[in-house]
Order: sequence, then structure tokens, then C-alpha cells
Amino acid sequence: MTQQDRRIGQQAAPIARMMRAFAQVYDENVDAVYRYVHRRCQDHALAEDVTQDTFMAAIRSADDPSRITTGWLITIARNRLIDVLRRKTKYEEKLRLVAPNSIMVDEVD
Repeated sequence: MTQQDRRIGQQAAPIARMMRAFAQVYDENVDAVYRYVHRRCQDHALAEDVTQDTFMAAIRSADDPSRITTGWLITIARNRLIDVLRRKTKYEEKLRLVAPNSIMVDEVD
């Protein structure tokens, strides 16, 4: 093994540990976050998207996975869901202005 190979291995080890730690946080919290979002929007696909976005935002902003709590993830999920619903409402309002008598195809059940 060359010195360069050892350096690469030393740099990869902390990254691998962090990835395992984030995976553990995900495994421990994904159900709670999904249930929270789904309970509020009653849409499986939307709940999955918001849950995924929640974890991506947490991974991007957290330096230490051990500091990620369920409460913080729920707060991120809540804010993401609000953003999505606001965008959807604005889109539907614009659609009504363009075609006021048309039927909405993608109505939420």
C-alpha cells in the first residue's frame, strides 16, 4: 500500500462513519416524520416527497448527526410541507385565473 492509498483511506474513514451515523438517524426517525406529514396532508406521494426533502435538508445543514433530533426533523418537515402547500395553492389560484371554468385535474383527495 502506498502512502497516497493510506491518506485516501484515512480521509474516507470519517466520511464512512458520518454516513453510517446519518443512516442510523434516518432509520430511527423516518417513520415518525412520514406519519407526521401524512397525517397532515393525507397524500402518500406528497408525504414521501416531503419526508425525503426533510432528511436531505437535515443532512445538508447538520455537521454532527448525533445532534439531529426527532423534534428538529419534525420542524423541518412542517416547514417543508407548509412551503409545498403554499406553492400548490398559488399554482391553483393562477390556474383559476387563466381558465376559471376548467376542472382541476390534480385535486387532493
